[in-house]
Amino acid sequence: MKPIASITGLLLLVLSLLSGCKEPFPPYEEPTNILVATLAKTGADTLYFIQDSTGATIGVDRIGLTVSVRNNYTQLLQGAAQVTGRLNAIMTAPFPMVLPTTSLGQSDLIRPPVYQNAIALPPGQSAEFRATLSSYDLVLTLMSSVPHTDQIRADSTKVITYAPVTLQAQAEVRLFELVQPVKTEVLTFTQVYVQIILHKM
Repeated sequence: MKPIASITGLLLLVLSLLSGCKEPFPPYEEPTNILVATLAKTGADTLYFIQDSTGATIGVDRIGLTVSVRNNYTQLLQGAAQVTGRLNAIMTAPFPMVLPTTSLGQSDLIRPPVYQNAIALPPGQSAEFRATLSSYDLVLTLMSSVPHTDQIRADSTKVITYAPVTLQAQAEVRLFELVQPVKTEVLTFTQVYVQIILHKM
């Protein structure tokens, strides 16, 4: 009977050791802030509005911005693409003015590429949108409402430099069909506009 008693004792020892090693798993936490969006100004600080001698518009520089969406998750994010977004902006000084909303889509996405209607974003890397804001309505308002200085060049071209304006912009973009859109913080920046009226030859 001694062998049976020894085996029984050994089994009890193993069970006691196993029961002593049991630790509860930590509760599962859903990852947050998987995608983080940021907005940066990439265009020139001085933009130009060019007209001919009759006042007809030849060209208006647009405000250049970049929207970045970083994958803060530890794994590759991959799935069906739904590349959409919008960019909103207002002028806050010298007086408030709402600029037209700019829509963003797949044609504005610089990277990563969309392949077979799917998109992949490795951990630590960012998707980038090239975005621009129209200046046309803003310039028309500046022409009648903002202080400026005039200069006549030797070739009779008229150059009008307007006082700096302060703008605020914010973007909201989406990359994946199954992931909600993400919004950037508000970006505040300054622009100077120069109107050039060409002399009739």
